[in-house]
Amino acid sequence: MTRIKKIFVFYLLSGAYLLPQHSIAQVDKKNVIELPLTGAAFSIADEAYKAYNNGDYETAIFKVREAIRQRPDVIRLKGLLIASLESLGQTEQALIEAQGLIDAGTASPEINGQAHRLRVELARKPAEAAYRALERGDLDEAVAESKEAVRLAPDATAHRMLHIYTLLRKEDYQAASDATSAALILDSEDINSLIMRAYSLQRMGKIAQANEDFDLALQQDWLSDEDILAIRLIAIDAAIAANDPSRAILLIKKMDKSDKNVKARFERIEKASASKALNTGDNTFPMPLLDCRVTPYGRVCSVMPGFSSNLTQSQDAGYDTAAKAYTAYAARNFELAEASARKAVDLSPENASYKKLLANTLSAQKIRSASSGQSTQLAIQIDPAYAEAVIIGNLMVEKRENDARSAFDTAFKSGKLVSLPPLSLAYLASRVGNKAVAYERFKQVHNQGQLQGLQLVDAAYAAKRVYDNELAIKLLKEAIDQVGGSIEPQQLFNLRREVATLARTWGTYNSLSHGSVSTLPGDTSYASTTQWGTEVYWRPPNIGYRDGALFEIFARQFTTLYDENSGPTGFSTTQGSIGARWKPLKNYNLILEAARLFKIGDNSRQDTMLRVAFSEGRGTDLRVDVPSWNMWQVYGELGHYLDVKQTFLSFEGRVGRSYRVDEISDRLVVTPFFSVGGNYDNLLENMWAIGTGPGVNFRWWFREDKYTAPMSYVDANIQYKFKLHGDDRAKGIFASLTVAY
Repeated sequence: MTRIKKIFVFYLLSGAYLLPQHSIAQVDKKNVIELPLTGAAFSIADEAYKAYNNGDYETAIFKVREAIRQRPDVIRLKGLLIASLESLGQTEQALIEAQGLIDAGTASPEINGQAHRLRVELARKPAEAAYRALERGDLDEAVAESKEAVRLAPDATAHRMLHIYTLLRKEDYQAASDATSAALILDSEDINSLIMRAYSLQRMGKIAQANEDFDLALQQDWLSDEDILAIRLIAIDAAIAANDPSRAILLIKKMDKSDKNVKARFERIEKASASKALNTGDNTFPMPLLDCRVTPYGRVCSVMPGFSSNLTQSQDAGYDTAAKAYTAYAARNFELAEASARKAVDLSPENASYKKLLANTLSAQKIRSASSGQSTQLAIQIDPAYAEAVIIGNLMVEKRENDARSAFDTAFKSGKLVSLPPLSLAYLASRVGNKAVAYERFKQVHNQGQLQGLQLVDAAYAAKRVYDNELAIKLLKEAIDQVGGSIEPQQLFNLRREVATLARTWGTYNSLSHGSVSTLPGDTSYASTTQWGTEVYWRPPNIGYRDGALFEIFARQFTTLYDENSGPTGFSTTQGSIGARWKPLKNYNLILEAARLFKIGDNSRQDTMLRVAFSEGRGTDLRVDVPSWNMWQVYGELGHYLDVKQTFLSFEGRVGRSYRVDEISDRLVVTPFFSVGGNYDNLLENMWAIGTGPGVNFRWWFREDKYTAPMSYVDANIQYKFKLHGDDRAKGIFASLTVAY
């Protein structure tokens, strides 16, 4: 396992689950909510993850088995065990562990994926053995080994086609027909299986059923011209073998007579039309050839007309050597395949099938060399787009992001990536940071109706990065519809939170606050006051929300309702302001603000304020996966009033733990916390005041739907601070009540 794969699997399996306050995923089939991984089990699991990431798989296996013994309910620990066994080379044992979870109905999507990969890996050995048996002519062993490959990896089309081919070579037509029918259950439009079943049926004398399969294969609307030509040639050979001239004429009449293979069949049909006799009617014709090509994406199989498609073997001098080349190629003996294919081309230079075989053999040799690191340039000759993608991916692995982006841009502009599937190109562009290409390709695939599951989420983020918020919302909602019932509750909540963030265009805050620090500009007292504040903000279209960057226009007012020193209160203290704020960085909560203050009450003033603020925190949003979680946040701001020449600074840090009060509402959260905070004011005699103390916060979330996380909350906060430094404005009771809508 490569270093990058190890890191990816470690991330996939561990993720945030190493945090003791984080719960493990919900197991849908059993409807069991797993409790948080804590205590000794957490410590041992932590050691197991670290050992795995360091490549010490034996220690990882030992540690994770002990963690599982203590917490058998934690499915992700079993995923780590499976990955560790696989990395240590114990593939069969890893599959046993994975299959046990699947059979018990407790496997996660990650474990299902692991099991699939393990099956494919294990199936490779019997498949290769089957190819070698074919080369030796040992058909019994070829059938047995290919059957084992299908058992291990039933959804691997290449293995199924290999098994069908071995059965046909053994002339066990009933078993071949049954095997193709089983393959068609998995994919009813698989033309390879349809053609092979048609051949099997015809050899058993079931002509009508065979013709139905040929016709069904030709009805597929996604076929290439090469596919159509191959199917028609095989179907014509079948009609000739069944002595059915009318069907043969019907199949060939619209074909290009300049093609050598078409011309030969047309001439034979024409000559026999008077006597109505094409063949002896024994239903025997050349078995379709299984052409399994080695590509950068794996083994891909297709069928083509059999060796003697030119009607008689004597007409094709290269037949015998070509047969040897195909068998050697299937067994991955590329050196023998190349030599035989070259000889076949020399003997039959007009046979396009032999030329294609030679090209495929050379490509397979080059891919084998490139995969072992012998020559990247060889891979470029095989599949330039794939090779470019590999080069770019390697640059990313080496953390040469700028070089990767430059290589991608150059390759894309030159057209070298044009043959990559649009979805693959979208992911590659997204990885290197080419937002425009990623967006366009994801959008293309979505318009074709080919995005599924979490691919929709990836496409949504691509749209978000180019500020197409409308499409991002649409894609996220489609993802929620498709995978909402199968992903973890918190992951679903995060998708809904993303929708809420993207959809917001305005909001309001209404607050009552009590404490010894006034929010009125120019107020140099520090008596306890109670104030009411209101703000309404608006995010302009196109610039209001841009991939995490914000621009908002706001209007606000503050009114003093109570003053401990009997200062002015009520409407005369109402201070109005209007302004704008900008969050320029998507990943950092840095706010730049400018506001013009204007008089409303007699005791308010005209002024201009400039302000910069920064905040950061974790655990401040609602959690739906665990009943409690850690919370921390820090906040700081620096401001200046231009007219009154007042400079102020305030800061606070909080650490606490949040608890959902499910007995009342699963949207009500209480958070006991401890804080340290203070402020600076240049107009006060004692400019600094710093205090600390405990507090408690209550927050109730509301206004949500299927696609949108709660967009509003009511927040009540009370704390008591002890003075650490400065004057008495740093101590006392501080309380607030806020409604955010």
